[in-house]
Amino acid sequence: MRYRFVAAEKANYPLTLLCRTMRVSRSGYYLWAADNRSERELCDRKLLPAVREVFLRSGATYGSRRMAKALQARGVACSRSRARRLMLLAGLSVRKKRKWKATTRSRHNLPVSPNILAREFGQEAPDTAWAGDITYIWTAEGWL
Repeated sequence: MRYRFVAAEKANYPLTLLCRTMRVSRSGYYLWAADNRSERELCDRKLLPAVREVFLRSGATYGSRRMAKALQARGVACSRSRARRLMLLAGLSVRKKRKWKATTRSRHNLPVSPNILAREFGQEAPDTAWAGDITYIWTAEGWL
C-alpha cells in the first residue's frame, strides 16, 4: 500500500522525500518496483486455492491427471504439466494406496494338521486340549 502511493506520487515529489514520509526505504521501493513476475506466475498464484480445494475434496487422491481434468471442468485452461507444477508449488502430494499383500497361502501341498477341537473350546477337564499361536517379537538380540 505504501509502495503504491510512492509510485503514484513520484511524478509530483522527489522519491527520497516520499520514501522518508511513508517510512519505507528507497531500496525496498526499488525491489517492489522491479517485481518481474510473469503473467503465468501471477495466474498460477491465483489458482493455488482452487488446486488445494480440489485436492482436499478428493481426499488427497488426485494426481496431476485428475487434477487437470477437475480444473478444466471448472473452466480453467490447465494441462497435466501445469497441474503437476501447481501441485508441487502448493506442496501437495498424493497419498498412495498400499499394495495388498497376501499373508496366508492356502493353496499349497504341505501337510495340514487336523482340526481336532472343531471350535469346541470348553473342555471338561484340564490338559485335554492345547491351543497356541506363533508370535514373533523383535528384540535387541533378534527375533524371539
